[in-house]
Formats: sequence, C-alpha cells, structure tokens
Amino acid sequence: MHWKQLDMAEYSEFRAALLRVKGGREQRDFLESVRDDEGSGFLERVGRIPVTEGEELRPLGISLSENEFVNPPFQTEERMYQRWGKLTPDVASSSAFWAYVTIQHLKLGKVWASYLASSGNGNQSGQERIERALESREDTGAKQMDDCVRTIFRQMGGLPEVRGNRSVFVDCPLARGWWRQRLVSRAAERRADLRADIVGRAIRESKTHWEKLVSAMVSRNPVFGFEHVQDALLAGLAPLVEDSNGSSARRITSQHIQDICQRSCFTGGSKELGILEYDEISECIRIIVHQFFPDMATER
Repeated sequence: MHWKQLDMAEYSEFRAALLRVKGGREQRDFLESVRDDEGSGFLERVGRIPVTEGEELRPLGISLSENEFVNPPFQTEERMYQRWGKLTPDVASSSAFWAYVTIQHLKLGKVWASYLASSGNGNQSGQERIERALESREDTGAKQMDDCVRTIFRQMGGLPEVRGNRSVFVDCPLARGWWRQRLVSRAAERRADLRADIVGRAIRESKTHWEKLVSAMVSRNPVFGFEHVQDALLAGLAPLVEDSNGSSARRITSQHIQDICQRSCFTGGSKELGILEYDEISECIRIIVHQFFPDMATER
C-alpha cells in the first residue's frame, strides 16, 4: 500500500535551503511563522511542497499537549501502533512520510506548530525558545535560530542528513512512538516470557535509552537485525526494571543499555548469535547483564 507523503527530493531541498545560512533572513522568517500557535504561516510554507499520490493515514484522533507531543506517554504510543498498524518498516523509515503525518495533525489542530521547537526538557516551551532565539544578540542569535530550525525538522520527521536514519526513529515523536511500540508489541507476541509493559519500561525511561538501543540496531554490526536477538535483548533488560515481586528493581541508565549492546555485539562476533536459538541467546545476554548487575545472579 502506498501512503501520502511529502515529495522526498523537494522536502530535502526545503530543509537544505533553510539550513544553508545560520541566522539568515530565511531562518528568521521561518521561525516567526512557526511561533504563531495556529501555524498558518508555517502551514502555508510547507503546503508548497508537493505531496505524492497514495492513501491518507488516519490521524490519531486526539489532541496532544506540548509535553505529550514531545514525550508521548506509553498509552499514546500504543495508540499510534494500533492505529497505524498497516505501516511497513520501509514507509515508517521515511522522513518525508512522518513530516507529512505531522503536518496533517497540525492542520487538524491536534498539535500546535510551536511544539516542534520544544527542547523537551520542560524548562521552556517551543514558543519561548523561538522568541529567545529571535531576540538574542547578533553574536549568539544565529546559532540559537539554527538550533531551533534543526529541532523543528527533527521533530517533524527527522533530519537524516545530519544524524542518519536514526534521526527518524529517535527525533520524530510520532515515528519514535510507532517504532518503539512495534518493537515491544512484536517481541511480546512472539515470546511468552515477555510482557509488553515491562520491556517497554526499560526503553521508555528516556529518549536517550531508546537512542542507545536504536544505535545498536542500525549499526554496521548485523547481530541486532535478527528478531530473536532483539527479543533476547529485551528479555535481558526486563529484570532491570522489575524484580520477581513485580516492584521496581534498579535504575537502568542509557550507559547500561549502550554497554550491554556493545558487549552483546562483541559476543555476537565470536559466537554467531544470529544462528543460535532464542534460549541460547537469552542465556548469553543474561550473563552479560550480570556483569553489570552482579546481584541479579541470586534472582534466577
């Protein structure tokens, strides 16, 4: 099935034109159009980008606050995956596709244009961030304006020119929610020992947690391309967020996830994890996890 999306070449050129000169007239005008909550000027600008033929993706159907858009709660991510379950990975990897979906939600008033500039840390809204950038001194304003423009593109659909494909999976909230819930739901469907709510907790702790996992999965090392390896990794992470009594066990950090993924890649290089059975891979990853959390050895 083909879905409507922005013309990829035209959208890429649109981004490139706005990133060409830091703090230039183009960036200033663009940010002023985004600052308006209704986003009429912004929608007029992006409305000039051609749209491909295809089916219209059904919108979420709910309005999101700024924080809910930038950091969707797990219920919203579940809704994304359930509502958009027909998407295929190749479509869901497209920056132009997610940018179009985000724009449609803006047109429906489900989110506001200024949300796109939010840094997500809660210290200031997207609108406030834009205003500070526009009002900054000339020596600092250029960088602040450029940073805002880049954030807007990242949250619209990702900025692959700068951060590669991981930008789509990590930086765009709608894409991140769909991909994250897809990984969790599919793993729970395949493995009786995995609960979606538990494994989801580890990778939803923060955006950085998810980014470390995505970085491993899109790296040149192919070991995490196998679904049974992904499942075993999630099974290894699950005890880090819930103990045998169902209560919170430990505070897993993004560094833990990175270290466990890296160690698993090293192990994969020597043991060919991809050809092992799920139970064998799970045991390998359990041993790796115990190297970082030795007290877990007594829980098995």
